Amino acid sequence: MVSSFIYIILVNYKELLQNEEVKAFLTKGNANLGILGYTDHSEKHCAIVAKRAGMILEKFGYSKHEIELAELAGAMHDIGNVINRKNHGEYGAILAYSILEKLKVPLEDRVLIMSAIGNHDESTGGAVDPISAALILADKTDVRRNRVRNKEKASFDKHDRVNYAVTNATVKVSPQKHLITLNLQIDEEICTMYEYFEIFLGRMMMCRKAAELLGARFKLTANGSKGRFVLPDSTVVWLNSNSLLEYPETFSSSAREVSLSGEAYFEVRRNEKLPFRVQAGEMKVEVLGTEFNVQAYSGDEVVKTTLN
Repeated sequence: MVSSFIYIILVNYKELLQNEEVKAFLTKGNANLGILGYTDHSEKHCAIVAKRAGMILEKFGYSKHEIELAELAGAMHDIGNVINRKNHGEYGAILAYSILEKLKVPLEDRVLIMSAIGNHDESTGGAVDPISAALILADKTDVRRNRVRNKEKASFDKHDRVNYAVTNATVKVSPQKHLITLNLQIDEEICTMYEYFEIFLGRMMMCRKAAELLGARFKLTANGSKGRFVLPDSTVVWLNSNSLLEYPETFSSSAREVSLSGEAYFEVRRNEKLPFRVQAGEMKVEVLGTEFNVQAYSGDEVVKTTLN
């Protein structure tokens, strides 16, 4: 007779958010970040992340147990901010392990949750399993206007502008299409596409890799994909307002060449035998396959390029 083990988690994410230590860590950590000028990282953010992480795994058919683990990781993923913003994922993982041990959560589950929390920050981490992948996707897609604490628009920094410019954000998971989509409505009078990608490029790349671990693709649409173009080689271009992009119906056999006046963000399809070139004013950018932004409006003295 083959015996099977059933792991029972004695706490859910809503109860965990009411845990005395978790509440204290999140409250103080969020207060610290407020003083340092960061957006909201409160219990509300963690509740949204926990629920969304569970939803993502549920949509892709993961077990109830794995869904619960992702929810618990989401509930505690930001408790490390109570120690320091830098390396807060690693600090949070250690604190979480101790809390879960007191709650008699099985060792195997503690390890999975600790690993997910320790790998959720884009500066040091990355998806290593479905639990961490779901946490990353849920955390990085929580873009909301009301996460901005500073209410004085005149004193907004670019982080404030990027978050405040988002008037609506929805996450759609399509298991049949193996697709996770973040749909944003952005007020371009507050924040340009350049500023958005400058701030969120690392996070979006992290989401893409996390989605791949779940056997899916990650897609970002802004303003109904207004200004989004797909070139003949499948390169994706986001064109800002008052910008002009010129490209042929078919690229030549020696190079992929486009001309830009204004601002655009490029997700270049990799082809090591066929370089991709952007002529922007007096400057030419040449890549084989990467993501970058070019700002080259007519009359500007300086052409700006941001390469990922």
